[in-house]
Amino acid sequence: MEVFKWMKAAGLEPDTITYSSLISVCEKSGQWEKALDIFGWMSMAKVKANVVTYGSLIAACEKGGQWELALEVFQEMFNSGLQANATTFNTLICACEKGGQWRQALEVGTWMDNADPPVEKDVVTYTALISACNKGRQWERALAVNQEMQLRGVRENEVTYSTLVEAAGNAGQVEAAIEVFERAMAAGFMQCYTPLGAPLPQGSERYDTVYGVDLHGCSETICRICMLSWLRQLKRGQATVTQLDQPYMEIITGWGKNSKVLGVSKVRNAVSRMLADGLGEPLRFIAPEDNSGLFRVKCDDLEDWLALHERPEDIALSNMPYERV
Repeated sequence: MEVFKWMKAAGLEPDTITYSSLISVCEKSGQWEKALDIFGWMSMAKVKANVVTYGSLIAACEKGGQWELALEVFQEMFNSGLQANATTFNTLICACEKGGQWRQALEVGTWMDNADPPVEKDVVTYTALISACNKGRQWERALAVNQEMQLRGVRENEVTYSTLVEAAGNAGQVEAAIEVFERAMAAGFMQCYTPLGAPLPQGSERYDTVYGVDLHGCSETICRICMLSWLRQLKRGQATVTQLDQPYMEIITGWGKNSKVLGVSKVRNAVSRMLADGLGEPLRFIAPEDNSGLFRVKCDDLEDWLALHERPEDIALSNMPYERV
């Protein structure tokens, strides 16, 4: 590194701040191996590392997908007598989550509780733990983590809720996923649709159709859960559907602008399959030629389809096995 050459030439010796800053630069640029090299030079120079040093090194390992090395660095930090803060613990949990190590992630969570003094878990902690459980297909543990979160008074954010819906949905626990999704909507998150009878968002008067559903940014799992929730609330307000002064409802999927393959929208494909044969009785829809980012369902067709179901809960997935996405 040029900075070392410059300091040596100037008769200066790198200190803890210098080494920590260089490790941080490596972390931000995704160079975890170089970060470890610098830490090794620091040790050989007998310069003492601090919490910032170790935190940056753990973050470099996390970004590089090196969860085992992150744990080793954390253990060295612990052995040196330093107390990790919430940010360091959270980074370590994220490293375990990225590595698919849900058990280890939960273990790190217990270390926070058992630290002296205990380290308070925040929304980042809980969301990372839930995500680790989701990756490990441990939806019940994900919900248990959320229950602990609520008991401790930590509020969920958009990412927390979406990860919870994913965890339950990916496990095929549709009712649990819908419950979490609707709890998120009530809290002001995941606002994919405006319930019938609710005040319309500002500016909606510009559009010919309202009370549709917008699935932009949703995963396949979340879009299915959102669609079920949307259709069920329409069933609960079925009488209102016929009174709407609009010819159709819109289901906005996007056309795949941000997909890995440009123009191929997994959400659009999932919705079309769902409407065609994923809900028992097909729900007729129109794919406008002038807009490949949405589907339209005529309100008359929607009213007839809703009448086929006695209760909102009767609207359910069929022939649609959940795939991990």
